[in-house]
Amino acid sequence: MASDPFDYFFDVIPLWALFLLTVGLIAAALEGGFQAGSARRGCRGDERESFVTAIVSATLALLGFLLAMTFSIAVSRFDARRHAFLREVNALGTAYLRVDLLPEAQRAQARVRLKEYVDVRLRVVDEGLVSQGIKRSEELHRELWVIAMEASREAQNPVVVALFIQALNEVIDLHAERIVAAFQSRLPAAIWVTLYFVAAVGMAELGYQAALAGSARSPTVLGLILSFAAVLWLVASLDRAREGPLRISQQAMRDLQATMASGLRRTLP
Repeated sequence: MASDPFDYFFDVIPLWALFLLTVGLIAAALEGGFQAGSARRGCRGDERESFVTAIVSATLALLGFLLAMTFSIAVSRFDARRHAFLREVNALGTAYLRVDLLPEAQRAQARVRLKEYVDVRLRVVDEGLVSQGIKRSEELHRELWVIAMEASREAQNPVVVALFIQALNEVIDLHAERIVAAFQSRLPAAIWVTLYFVAAVGMAELGYQAALAGSARSPTVLGLILSFAAVLWLVASLDRAREGPLRISQQAMRDLQATMASGLRRTLP
């Protein structure tokens, strides 16, 4: 699946920097609107404060809708990544159990490669070696497929070996599904740009309305700025698979790794 590199533009900004930039943008928009409102207040003519208030309310309502929509999309894609991970763990566990259906000549080879496959998946998370991990995973797919074909030719009952092949097929399919979920099913950059644009316009209008009404700068504005920045930081954390505190727990894969390691110690000389 091809993707537009522009969709990953925001990935070059670390989450902590994105939070600070959001705070700066919102604060600048509010102050800019306040200054414009202060200058306009002395010569506003027929400009009605009630009309400006209605415009501000409409813009902030639109901003709230965009935030809710974006948050919902980010949560659904986070859940998709988590479900794909759990399905992969289950598929690997099933394939490992069905290794016992292979002829003795291929049994040990398949166990070793499945164990390495799990190790590779965990190294991708622990060390961040994504491209190397994907490459090695696909090499192991081919090696396991060769072992499965050899077992099918040598087995007295190829139908039994087909159960292992079915599990292996699911492992391969879920590998592709996890790549798509983690790296290609992301919030488009157009959504981020639109969200920040509407936020800047809405906050500028809010500052303008406050100055037009003759209100002094209030410390409560800081709470608004920090709250908005925190929500956007949370959305970005959900959208990024390898950054931030909202990561999928790898405990299920580690438990499977331990099970495979103990099984290999019992079966290998």
